[in-house]
Amino acid sequence: MTVQRSVRGTILRGNGVTLSGTRTYDPLSPFASNGCAQPTGSNCQYPRGCYDKYNNCTYIGWNGDAHNDGYIIAYNHTTGQWSDPVFIAVNPIGPGDYHGSPAILLDNEGHIHYFDGNHQSPQQYHYSTNAHDITTWTNRTGRLDIACTYPRVFQLTEDVIYLFNRYNWDLFGYMKSTDNGNTWASKVTLLDFTTGRHQAYGVTIKEPNSTKIHHVFCNYTTERVNVYHVYLDTSTDTLYNMAGETCSPTDDAKMLIFDTSGKAVSVPDGIAFNGKFLTVFQYADSGGITNFYP
Repeated sequence: MTVQRSVRGTILRGNGVTLSGTRTYDPLSPFASNGCAQPTGSNCQYPRGCYDKYNNCTYIGWNGDAHNDGYIIAYNHTTGQWSDPVFIAVNPIGPGDYHGSPAILLDNEGHIHYFDGNHQSPQQYHYSTNAHDITTWTNRTGRLDIACTYPRVFQLTEDVIYLFNRYNWDLFGYMKSTDNGNTWASKVTLLDFTTGRHQAYGVTIKEPNSTKIHHVFCNYTTERVNVYHVYLDTSTDTLYNMAGETCSPTDDAKMLIFDTSGKAVSVPDGIAFNGKFLTVFQYADSGGITNFYP
C-alpha cells in the first residue's frame, strides 16, 4: 500500500504499512516520488547522521519541503521502522539556497545538536531538549551569532565540542565548547590565505582513537585548484601539515600536497585510519584525461 503524510505542504510517499504513527518501508521501493534538491548538502557539511547505541537508533538530518526547512528522522534498528519526520525550525535562507544543510552531533549525554540554515549568515543551532529523543527542541541560535557556512561538528572528549565553519568567505576555523554547547569560546582562525580565495571546499574528518582532526581541501578563486591538507591536534589546539610541521593560517605553501598548475580539481574527499590519512580527488590533466589520485 502507499503511505502519504503531509509535512509543511509536502507529501512524503513510500511503499509499506503504517503502525502506530510509524512507517516501515519496502526496501525494494524506498524512494519518494517528490524529493527535494540537495537535502543533505555536500560533503562540506558533516556529519549528516549519527547513531545512538542507547536506543539502537540512527538519526538523520536534512533540509526539506518547499522552504528547505530543518527536519530530522530516526530509524530504529531493532524494529526496522522509521519515525515520522520532525520539523525543527524554519530555514532563514529559504528556498533556492542549498548551502544551509545540517550537520548533527549526538553528545556524551545523549542530546542531539543540529546546526543548519546559514550561508555567510548566522549559524542556526538547535538542541534536543530531552536525551535520546527528537520530538522537542531548544533554540540555541544566539549562542553562535556569527556569519559562517558549512558546519562540521565533532566531540573529542566528554563535554568538549569543536564546530568548524567557513567564516567571512575567506577564512576557515572553529569554535570550541567545553560544556556540551551551553557556551562557546571565540572563533579561532586556522586558514587565511588571501582575500578572495576560499579554503572550505573539502572535508573535515576526525581520526578515530586520536586527538587529530584533518582538513583536506582545494583552493578557489575563479576555479577550484590544488589540494591541501592540515590537521588540528586538539590536545594542544596546534595546526600541522602532513609532514608534521606547525602551520600558521597563511602557510599555504606548507599545506600544499598536490599542485594542479592552475588546472581544475574536484573537491577532495578523505579518510583517516590507523594514524594515516588518505585523500582522493579527480583531476583533468593537459591531455583532457581525467585521473583519480589516491
